[in-house]
Amino acid sequence: MPVIDWRLFREAAEAKPLNPFLKVLEPYLPGAGLALDLGCGTGRNAVWLAEHGLMVDAVDNDPESLALCRERADGNSLIKVVDASFLQFDYQSYDLVLALFSVFFNPRPDFSSFWPKVVESIKPGGLFAGQLLGPHDDWADGETSFHTRREVDDLFDGFTYLHFEEIERDGKTVWDEPKRWHIYHLVARKVR
Repeated sequence: MPVIDWRLFREAAEAKPLNPFLKVLEPYLPGAGLALDLGCGTGRNAVWLAEHGLMVDAVDNDPESLALCRERADGNSLIKVVDASFLQFDYQSYDLVLALFSVFFNPRPDFSSFWPKVVESIKPGGLFAGQLLGPHDDWADGETSFHTRREVDDLFDGFTYLHFEEIERDGKTVWDEPKRWHIYHLVARKVR
């Protein structure tokens, strides 16, 4: 994976509309409850979740992104901004965990350490929504976590897929650089 300049990433992401995956998630949203925005960045998705009636723990460990998130959430009592890595975060019990293009930025050993905490934190009947990288993605290397389809199914043992889409194609990054994508977009409900 190339070294990411997070400032440029933030600027490019802010210039784009909300992620279209949120429209996929919207019909499945709980009417109320507690959500975790894991890798919240500048807080756009956390605000969207709060606008849909959810209380939100917005978690990231990038100081500049968190400053923008706090500014965006200022005065919104439904959003709590938390400075923590995925490994250090004190997971609560959630109706929804949203991880839009975030968890795979952790190396595989870190992913293996925090993923069980994520699964445990989701209430029965609760949702996970987000993306995982596949092995053919340009960013699938030792700096990120990536998974085969079988590994994804193992990660979601005890869940039912409400939406599952595997995409493998040439495309662009958020800052319009060419990239080969192999990604799983999913919404999954915890059944046990």
